Amino acid sequence: TTASKVLAGVGALLLLVSGILFVVAAVTGNSAVSIEFAHSNSASFTVSVATSQTRHCGFGLYAAATDNCNDVATRTDVTDPNGNSVYLFRDCSSAADGWMRDNDPPLQKVGHFLIPSTGGVSLAGHYRVSSGSGRPLWAVDACQQLGEAVTGILAAMGIFVCAIVALIIALILFCVSCCCMSSKTEVQTIVIQGQQQPGVVGQPVSVVCT
Repeated sequence: TTASKVLAGVGALLLLVSGILFVVAAVTGNSAVSIEFAHSNSASFTVSVATSQTRHCGFGLYAAATDNCNDVATRTDVTDPNGNSVYLFRDCSSAADGWMRDNDPPLQKVGHFLIPSTGGVSLAGHYRVSSGSGRPLWAVDACQQLGEAVTGILAAMGIFVCAIVALIIALILFCVSCCCMSSKTEVQTIVIQGQQQPGVVGQPVSVVCT
C-alpha cells in the first residue's frame, strides 16, 4: 500500500542518516585525542602563558622514542619569565599513549612542569625550555589538551546518541511498514441454501448451486 511504501522510505532515509551519524561520531571521537603541540622538534624554545589564563595546568615535554629519556630529562632546564628555574617532574616510566606511538617520529614522555603562581594566579609570560643534551623536544599545553579532549568526547557521545535514536526510529518504521503490507481485508461470503426456484416457460432460469 501507499502508506507502507512511505513508511519504508522514511525508515530507509533514517537508516542512512544513522549510518552517517555513526561515522561522524567516530571521526569526532578520534579528533578528540589528536594532539596540537605548543612547540615541536626543537632543542630550545619558549612556550607562553597568557595573562587571561589565571590557572594553568602546565606543559608536558616529550622526546623521540629512540632517545635516552633519563639523559634528556636530566639535562633539560625550564626557566620562568623572571629567569627562575622551574622544576621538571620526570616521567620516563609512563607508557606511551596511542597518539605518541602514531606520531612521526614516535614520542615518549620526558616529564612535565607546572606554572608557578602568586596568590592563586599563574605567572603569565614566556617560559624557556632548553635541552642540554641537544635532543629535540615537543611541548604540549596540558590545559588545552584536556579541554579539547573533554569537548570532543562529549560531542562524539551526543552524535552517537542521535545516531542510536535515528536507528531505533528507522527499525520501528520498518516494522510498521511490514505490518501494513501483510494485512489483508477479509471478505465474508454468504451462501444461501435453497431449492431451485420455479421458472417461467420461455424465460431464462436462474440457478443457485450449493
